[in-house]
Amino acid sequence: MKLEGTLDRRGRFLHFAPVIDALMLLLIFFLLGSGFVLPSGVAITVPESSTFLAPAPGAPVITISAGEQPTILFNQEKVTAPMLEMRLKAWASSAGNTRRVMIKADRLAPYGVVSDVADQAQQAGLEPNLVHMPRRLP
Repeated sequence: MKLEGTLDRRGRFLHFAPVIDALMLLLIFFLLGSGFVLPSGVAITVPESSTFLAPAPGAPVITISAGEQPTILFNQEKVTAPMLEMRLKAWASSAGNTRRVMIKADRLAPYGVVSDVADQAQQAGLEPNLVHMPRRLP
């Protein structure tokens, strides 16, 4: 006995609609989900300011966390103060690199550490810039 289907043979393209829906959801999930990852691996809260700092594409980012023993990261890699000095000098001596360096410090980070990092950048011949968030309007 031969069993016959009751579906119309002309509507085969409707069988692909759920597959396309699932693929589109996965695509949207991965495209939008990557923006929620912390780029530096250290959660920080930068201070607010009413001034605007122009972006510096290609500039290295130094991240400084808060705490008694603040963590210092150079381009998302944990470094010590002597290692940071070597990295800054190597960056400054490389041809074609920007002269700016972005310092992304937590608003509760010790001021002395932020000042020391900015001083190391200047001694290496770089221009330190402090990253901040725009002040929210009331």
